Amino acid sequence: EFRRFIGEGSPNPEPTAIVLNPDNQIVGWIDYDVERAWLAGGEVNIGYNTFPNHRGRGYAVQALGLLIEWIAEDPTVATATLLIDPANEPSIGVAHRAGFEQYGEVEGQLLFKRDLRQR
Repeated sequence: EFRRFIGEGSPNPEPTAIVLNPDNQIVGWIDYDVERAWLAGGEVNIGYNTFPNHRGRGYAVQALGLLIEWIAEDPTVATATLLIDPANEPSIGVAHRAGFEQYGEVEGQLLFKRDLRQR
């Protein structure tokens, strides 16, 4: 599923953070970047993945919330974005539960945004 929705990925991944469960097991990763051609000024794009045997337990939503709190401390960042494959229904659900709203499409992917200045 990872390759289907995200692609091959980097041979040398550098996630912003790993996601741990209450037992301190690594259950996924989360990161962000500002180097997408479609990002407007003050926007960051967030990517995340929960490993298959740990999905559906709220880890992605919680990780998104924590990363957003941290990113919001940067006064130059006003908006967080997610780019999600339209067939990835679980990830679309994560976006909604994390307070993102669908904004449009970019290259066939659904674009979700969340204003970081409204708390």
